[in-house]
Amino acid sequence: RLVLEALKQGALPAGLASLCQQLYFWIDNVFVRAWCGDVELGHYNVAVRILSWSIALAIYATATALPWLAREHAAGRLQRAALRLAVPLVLAALLGVALVWPFAGDVLALFRPEFRAATGALHWLLGATVCVYAGSALLTAVVAAGRTRVVLVIAASGLALNLAGNWLLVPRHGIDGAAAATFATEALVALLSAFFLWRGGRSR
Repeated sequence: RLVLEALKQGALPAGLASLCQQLYFWIDNVFVRAWCGDVELGHYNVAVRILSWSIALAIYATATALPWLAREHAAGRLQRAALRLAVPLVLAALLGVALVWPFAGDVLALFRPEFRAATGALHWLLGATVCVYAGSALLTAVVAAGRTRVVLVIAASGLALNLAGNWLLVPRHGIDGAAAATFATEALVALLSAFFLWRGGRSR
């Protein structure tokens, strides 16, 4: 009975959404290994590791802000609160990316000189970082509104685009194509989160 009640409250859509998010963050490894080999996969994973480090602030900040966003939603101020959270995060991300962008190859070379081969991929992933900072804040606001089915739609759409992007781009462009697919995925998540947040409605 407790399990059924939890499912009714949205645990199942939320769990499936989390699964979709994990898949679209890691599934590109399958495509890169299949078409580019283990050496290129190693180069790519260093760039992805930098992405993972760079988005840590967005993940922690938005997770911490979730109770506040829920209170703002109850007070009818969710959209304004989402902007108050998203704008500083995006500005901070833009500043960080602007500082790192010209030195992307040098940053990769700190690990090993041959990792400079992933410079193009890292540029795409730095763009994805800005999208993550925006999308994390906006998607968390959608979560705070209790719209778990919408969260699942957003995450599933991101997964579908990521799979299609990797399928089309990796064979032709290698790790740069995989990184471009990640950028497109995170941009879509941010745009859909903004759309559903401002569209409003009672979908749950």
